Amino acid sequence: MPAGSSLHIDRALAATCDHLLWGAADLEVAIAALAERTEVRATAGGQHPDLGTHNAIAALGRGRFLEVIA
Repeated sequence: MPAGSSLHIDRALAATCDHLLWGAADLEVAIAALAERTEVRATAGGQHPDLGTHNAIAALGRGRFLEVIA
């Protein structure tokens, strides 16, 4: 970015971002770390057998959430 410029997120882009991912090697450890750091407890989500992963979800409000995946 040029000096003096600021980061700008277009409103259309912001409106389409409904979740963020936090990848971890161990889901339970990541859930505990999230709770310790933020006092937010992610709840069990689902499993992705074809991918070998599973997840937990933490609501962030306004239709947005954090997906913890391992």
